[in-house]
Amino acid sequence: MDLINDVWTIIGANDESVNTGNSVSFNTVIGLKHQATEICLHSHSTSYGVTPKSKYQQVTLSSGRNVNDDWQIRRFGPDASYSRLLNGDVISLFHISTGKPALYSHPVLLDDGSQEWLIKLIE
Repeated sequence: MDLINDVWTIIGANDESVNTGNSVSFNTVIGLKHQATEICLHSHSTSYGVTPKSKYQQVTLSSGRNVNDDWQIRRFGPDASYSRLLNGDVISLFHISTGKPALYSHPVLLDDGSQEWLIKLIE
C-alpha cells in the first residue's frame, strides 16, 4: 500500500462528524477524505462529468465539501451476518446525489498514466 496516495478517512455525510475509533454500519451515508491532501471523493451528474476513455460518470476530488461528496457504503456480496464495517471487508460505494450504480474502475489508463475511476453498474 502506498501510504501517501492510498489512505482515505471516513467522514460524516453533509459535514456531520465521525469520531475516530467509532464503528461504521453498512448502508450509512459517508464522505471520504484523502488523508494526504484532505480533498473529498466527489461526483456530479453534469454533462462534463463523463470519463474521457469509458464515457461513464466521472469521479473526481473536490476541496469544497457538499452533497456531491456523499456515498453510501454497502457490503459487496451476500454475507450479511454482521452490520459493522470490519478491516478487510469488500465494499461497494454508491453515489447519493446522482443515484448511480457503484463506484468502479478498470485497467485502462488515461493518457497521463493515471487510473480512471468511474460509476458503472457492476454486473
